[in-house]
Amino acid sequence: MKSVYLSLCLFLLSSCVVAEEPPSKPPKMSLLFSPGFSVQLHLDVMENSTVINFEGIWIKFENNAELSGIIIMNGEDSLPEGYDIRKFPRYLFGLDKLNSLPPKFQKIFESKHPELSNITNKKDVITYSDDSKTYYHACSDKECESYIVKKNNKDQILALFSKGLDLEFIKSITKGIK
Repeated sequence: MKSVYLSLCLFLLSSCVVAEEPPSKPPKMSLLFSPGFSVQLHLDVMENSTVINFEGIWIKFENNAELSGIIIMNGEDSLPEGYDIRKFPRYLFGLDKLNSLPPKFQKIFESKHPELSNITNKKDVITYSDDSKTYYHACSDKECESYIVKKNNKDQILALFSKGLDLEFIKSITKGIK
């Protein structure tokens, strides 16, 4: 009987295969700005951070750096209903000429653009696109203002504002926007 038991044990042990688990991806946290925009951040980045959701999302990281974001939609900022909001960053950063807009809308962008003068001029605006989004970043040494435009969404865009975060970190965040 002992030999049967021993044989069974050896058979079971020899048939066991130790499978290594595939390396898991670091856990992420999703921040939902709207049904059309969510940002995923690695949990280790969020350690000891404060998150407040009030008319947008604001994060203060452990190192006192900040990231906030809001959705800009048609009908806000005195823009007319039906305005193609995807053009907003181009006018805001002075990449497109305002004289193509009706005079009352030119004033909207003229009054906002001076706020950005300490951050950027046209040559400092970084733009790039992928299959579904266009990204606009204007940064100084300590601040960035970014706009993410979904090519198939003419009603809303995501605006991100940061202090104390470098452009590469901002790009890594915006690359994961869904």
